[in-house]
Amino acid sequence: MRDYFDAGDQYCLRFAEKGGKSREIPVRHDLQQFLSGYVAAAGIGSMPADSPLFRSAIRRTGRLTDSGMTADDMSRMVKRRMRKAGLPSRLSPHSFRVATITDLLAQGMPL
Repeated sequence: MRDYFDAGDQYCLRFAEKGGKSREIPVRHDLQQFLSGYVAAAGIGSMPADSPLFRSAIRRTGRLTDSGMTADDMSRMVKRRMRKAGLPSRLSPHSFRVATITDLLAQGMPL
């Protein structure tokens, strides 16, 4: 998968940014373990390089499709999980993006 890859000394995630740019961010070891477990459980490790890392699922079966998750898919999933966890539903995928950027800046990572 092109967006989660072994860069030699560690795994990286590639993110699309505004203006058609992309950014590669090294993956912490704990996240690498979670993502590698997801890739194995989803059976997508041997998929072509241009395959999406996060795929949409068929509602009734939960079976993964070949299509990547859309922004709306991701937002609905986050809101559903927040509700089930008893957390404020005002949080969104963007909230996680903001928290990640804040954390990276606190670590001295250039943006």
